[in-house]
Order: sequence, then structure tokens, then C-alpha cells
Amino acid sequence: MKKIILLSITLISFSLYSYSQWGIKAGINGSTLTGSVNPSYLISGHIGATYDVHLSGNWHFQPELLFTTVGERIKDDGITMKDSYLKIYAMEAPLNFSYRPTIGNNTRLLFDFGLYMRFGLFGNRVYKYYNSPTIDNSPFDSYNRFDTGLNLGLGLEKKQYYGLLSLQRGLSYGDKNDNYHVVYRLSFGYRFKN
Repeated sequence: MKKIILLSITLISFSLYSYSQWGIKAGINGSTLTGSVNPSYLISGHIGATYDVHLSGNWHFQPELLFTTVGERIKDDGITMKDSYLKIYAMEAPLNFSYRPTIGNNTRLLFDFGLYMRFGLFGNRVYKYYNSPTIDNSPFDSYNRFDTGLNLGLGLEKKQYYGLLSLQRGLSYGDKNDNYHVVYRLSFGYRFKN
């Protein structure tokens, strides 16, 4: 019985390995928090590794590990707050399913959906006020280190290169006031040949 289980695990592992590809991914983010007063998007970036597993037909599963920055900018309102910002540098693990129908010669559409988990490593919060001292401290006094949410993406793949426009919407609270992270992301990636 142990030999059958070991053989089954070996065959499954080999089949997943033979239909999988490592890759790299990088791009820009525009992020903010819902419920903020006078917000604008913080422009930042992301970079990391991907692992693509072919499931069946046009379906793929793609876990990733990314280093990213999220947060928000707060515009000068001319009364109480000057230009301010929040930056959280984090490790993120998106777990996406991808549907990739062929539309031409070595060209496929990408429809991605899944979940992400993000853990804040470090960052800063700089709030500048007209009539109060500037706050310059850790963002984790007011913002949660751990965040989860949904990924939705649409892109185009040509051979091993791809571009993807995606949206992340937090499901867990990004701060202590029950606001959620919203991130728009433009990514470019490359999948290595097996």
C-alpha cells in the first residue's frame, strides 16, 4: 500500500512538474483605501516570481510571490491637511486561476481571477497638518499588517511574454477604521521555457 501511495505521489508530482513553468513579473501599482477623505492614488511598483501549472485545456493555476508597495496619497485640502501619504512595503502571495483561450498565432487572451494574501513588512505614514505637528511614524499604528482580497485580471500573452491589467479589492480591513485596499496594477511578465 505504501508503494502505491508513493508511486501515485511521484506520478502526480512529475505530471505537475512537466506542465509547469517558472516566470518573472514586474510592473506598476496605483493604490488607495476606501473611505479616505480627499484621497488620490499612490503610484508604486511590484516585482517577483510566478509558477504556472497547466491544469487542463485552457485552464492554468498561477501562484506568485511578489514584493510590492501599497498605500495612498492624500491631497492638500487647503484647510487642515497638506499633501500626505501612506506607504506599506509588503510581501504578497496571489493565487490565481487563469483561463487562456487562443486568439491567433502564438497569442492568447488571459482572464485571471483568484485571491491574494499580503503581509506588511515595513513602511511609513507621513501626515502633514496646517495647525498640528506632522505625524511621521510606522503605518502599523493605524493600519493592519495582514490583508486579503480578490484579484481580477485581463491580459494578452504572446509566446512567453505577457501583459496584464488587474484590480485588487481587499476583503479584510486595511486599517482600523474598516477601510479596504484597492489596487490597480499593470504587469509585464516572462515565462521560462521548460
